[in-house]
Amino acid sequence: MYGLPTGYALRPFGGVNYYYCSGIYYYPYYINGQVVYTRCTISAGVPVMPPRPY
Repeated sequence: MYGLPTGYALRPFGGVNYYYCSGIYYYPYYINGQVVYTRCTISAGVPVMPPRPY
């Protein structure tokens, strides 16, 4: 995803910033100068950083 829905919130977990919107956490990766937001899985109530998309 190249953009976030409106109304997102920045939430830090374990020193890592995640974006939260409508019950879904996203982690940003920077690929070729563009930000790509990837959906996170939740483990024990904490978002888990997804693998880098290529």
